[in-house]
Amino acid sequence: MPDFSEVKPIKLTVITDIHYYSKTLGTTGKAYMKYDGQAQLLAAEAAEVIREAWDLICADTESDTVLISGDITRHGDFASHAEVIPLLRELQARGKRIILTFSTHDYRQPTDNELFARSYDGDVMNKIPCFMQEDIVGKYDEFGRSEAIALCPTTFSYVAQISDGIRLLALDDDKWGIVGNGYWEEHLQWIEEQVKDAHANNQYIFAMAHHPVLPPSPLYSIIGKKTDIIQDYREVFQRFADMGLSLFFTGHSHIHDISYNYSANGNIFYDVSTSALVGAPPAIRKVVLDPSNDIVKVTTEIIQSCKYFDTDGLSLPDYIKRNFFGRIENFIKSGAEGDFEVFATIADSMSIREATSKKFWFIIKPVFRYINKLTVKKIARWTKAETKLKKADFAALADERVVPFIMNTVVKMFAGDPNNAPDGKHYKIAMALMAVADSLIKCLPIKFKKITGFDSVCEIVDPMIYNSGICDDNADLIIDNEKASKLLPKTDAYIPPFKSTKGWKIIAIAVLSMLVLSPILIPSAIIVLIVLFISKLKKV
Repeated sequence: MPDFSEVKPIKLTVITDIHYYSKTLGTTGKAYMKYDGQAQLLAAEAAEVIREAWDLICADTESDTVLISGDITRHGDFASHAEVIPLLRELQARGKRIILTFSTHDYRQPTDNELFARSYDGDVMNKIPCFMQEDIVGKYDEFGRSEAIALCPTTFSYVAQISDGIRLLALDDDKWGIVGNGYWEEHLQWIEEQVKDAHANNQYIFAMAHHPVLPPSPLYSIIGKKTDIIQDYREVFQRFADMGLSLFFTGHSHIHDISYNYSANGNIFYDVSTSALVGAPPAIRKVVLDPSNDIVKVTTEIIQSCKYFDTDGLSLPDYIKRNFFGRIENFIKSGAEGDFEVFATIADSMSIREATSKKFWFIIKPVFRYINKLTVKKIARWTKAETKLKKADFAALADERVVPFIMNTVVKMFAGDPNNAPDGKHYKIAMALMAVADSLIKCLPIKFKKITGFDSVCEIVDPMIYNSGICDDNADLIIDNEKASKLLPKTDAYIPPFKSTKGWKIIAIAVLSMLVLSPILIPSAIIVLIVLFISKLKKV
């Protein structure tokens, strides 16, 4: 076993996804607003936010090393690369050492769907040249790689000596030659060799990579399983944990999160995901590595203001949230109010063509009107049998609409530490509704676990509403396996807080409604009932 007793603590700054965007690409017009102007990240103001971050980082005299885990630029275009390198040099000139990796948005692979960057001119989006793999080689070596003590022969990964007793694996986790990310076997073997060498010399070693190894949210492992999370992550994290590489700092998801899990052999693994520097929230991690005491202290600083541009009187986090989440609210509102022009524009930015919106407008308008008016109180009534709440319990929710609650849930998912406590009404009502959804799914011939990897909708939604694990902002991470096992529970099988039997009732009502409304559907309804009955018998 390595001996870290003589290793002195060191303080680091961790940021990720700075997504630098050159203003020469265009910052106004319909095309810009569609692709970049209303995203979860700031584009036109990226340089200003980065400069504000530099000021805060330089104000911390206890940390002289800054880690940046990929997505240095927004689209990988030549102009943004040319402008961001001097900006990084400015931080170095102010006394900070930068160690970085690059990734998804910094270049393209030949197998990518898009082999171009974007610029915007009025209503037109132009395709412009971008960095390919060969273009980025050597361009960022001055920020860590040139001082590496070991280089991976098959990737851009390298080892940096952070201090006398601490090393960093700066990992390139793009699987070159395929769409996706992860680690080829030879890459894993090289990583294991570096870990063994570090431990043989009593050096504590940790890692920084772009893509999450553990999903920052259960939902993320479903919607991002092909390109946004490490392939075969369930096996990969165990391999890392068992080789003694227990701490990863990651980005890409733009979600502020700290997740942990144990390997089958009982070894702890932490994935500390940091929100994008130009995203919601604009976050800076402060990290104290103290291996001699088996602890890593992680704290968070949110950039609250920016003196380099006008935030319309809002705090910087609220300005960014308005930029992105306000678009979703406007999407629902425009559909509800029948404003097709606004609806179609926002829908188009979500890859829903105007022709499709027009085709289904007769359905969209009433559905969105209903959703926009839907109240929490109404859902509470639907779920009384599951929650056991009485009218008096949710009387105060009479005018509270569902849409803001959903938006707030999404905001908190990105910001970390969702706080709808299990004993609160909102948690109970939301999770009871998910229990109804699970009841319906169980009545249908759907292989839910095969599709999602989870046993229930409740298991997916629960962590999005309430964080029962490690605090995502500030935490003391125990890196000793024995000590960690005493403080952090191992993940048990998920037990939903509520159960529902409404699935068959919903199906029966739906079938009866079809029978009443359209006698033509009688044969189809009978077939559906027979299939469901047979499926139910098989389950029994």
